[in-house]
Amino acid sequence: MRILFYIHSFLLYNRLIIYFNLRARYGNIDKRKGNPMLMKKLAGKKQYFDSGDYNMQNAKQKGPLVPNPMATKNPSKNQS
Repeated sequence: MRILFYIHSFLLYNRLIIYFNLRARYGNIDKRKGNPMLMKKLAGKKQYFDSGDYNMQNAKQKGPLVPNPMATKNPSKNQS
């Protein structure tokens, strides 16, 4: 029984060494799921579903939608 335990431990240790060597060489394989050609194509720039999504993204305003009435450029004479 003890011999089986040592053999099992030795085999497990060897598998772990092989696993960590492969992980050091190739990185985390779990992150690379999917078609490599598709991943390469999508990595370059943001993809839009259609031209409407593209136009909506480019038409977004940079500032607030409603002007702030408290922030006047030329304060009136009555305000101190």
